[in-house]
Amino acid sequence: ELDGKWLYTIYGQLDRSGRYLYDLMLVSSVDHGRTWEYVSTIASYHDVPPRADMPGGNLEGPDEASLCLLSTGELVCVYRVGSGLPKWPYHISRSKDGGKTWSKPAIMCEGIGSVEPSLKRLATGTLALSGGRPGIHLWLTNDEGMATWHDVNIGAHHNATCEADEKLQVTTPDSPAIGEYCVDSQSTCYTEICEIAPGRVLMVYDRSPFGWNQGPMESNERSMVFEVEIA
Repeated sequence: ELDGKWLYTIYGQLDRSGRYLYDLMLVSSVDHGRTWEYVSTIASYHDVPPRADMPGGNLEGPDEASLCLLSTGELVCVYRVGSGLPKWPYHISRSKDGGKTWSKPAIMCEGIGSVEPSLKRLATGTLALSGGRPGIHLWLTNDEGMATWHDVNIGAHHNATCEADEKLQVTTPDSPAIGEYCVDSQSTCYTEICEIAPGRVLMVYDRSPFGWNQGPMESNERSMVFEVEIA
């Protein structure tokens, strides 16, 4: 919420775009979500910096996104532009006028991505960001420039603390960073975080033993919840 308005991001394909080439837009509501109106285009697929030198993956254009208001009053939007690291790290656009205009898409930080980010500014001032693919991660920083982050490997924590039949399958089980690169069939790597007390974050993610298919009704399998206290 900003200046009495609810702000939300939507994305879609415009007539001029090709298949799976998205533009990301900001909409607002003054009646608690009953009606919405277009505010601005946050980022367009044709403005995403090219990544021809990186292996694998296709550009989707800006889509899954998370908004955050910084202590300076600047509004930032972090978003997905493709699937898979290192090809597609999260990208970022910034607004100094409440979302009316935005900076051009730019890579937020190499090595941090790639699908549906969840970004929160905590009461302590720390920025917390969750996401992944491959892997499930929580990243933390006190730098509102967002150039450097501390990585909390949730996939590795999961595998270190869960029972054997609940572990995430990894591409290299003998890797020292076990759990970092869980195969896509084991998790969508979609996450969500919220602050439940000052400096205390609740994070939800999924483990998908049936691949991306719906689990049988009789299954006891479940998504996972991870709670972390940030000093």
